[in-house]
Amino acid sequence: MKKKLIGVVLSSAMLASVLAGCGLSGQPAASAAPAAQEAEEKVEETADAVEEAAEEVADAAAAADPEVILTMAEVNPEDTIVGQMDRKFADEVERLSGGSVKIDLQASGVLGAENVILDSMLGR
Repeated sequence: MKKKLIGVVLSSAMLASVLAGCGLSGQPAASAAPAAQEAEEKVEETADAVEEAAEEVADAAAAADPEVILTMAEVNPEDTIVGQMDRKFADEVERLSGGSVKIDLQASGVLGAENVILDSMLGR
């Protein structure tokens, strides 16, 4: 599924660059503005189609995947900028996975200091 999503995104990006590049080549300056606007509209349509396809792929993947809960250790409190970004990251992962991947954020050094967390990850 991820390969299909990446393929759709890359194909759309290439199509958008071709439309933007070819639409402006060899035209006089007076008619370049309408061509640029037309290319921009096509790029927006393509971007919308890519976004819809990505959501469909994410929904399909979420329906087929079992729920996974990952634990994330953070030594900073959640009210700091780092903690806020960790929360945003966890929310985005859950949103993009359709709820099949959740991140259990353990902030304020609950799981230990950085060296303790790193040692536990490395199996020391």
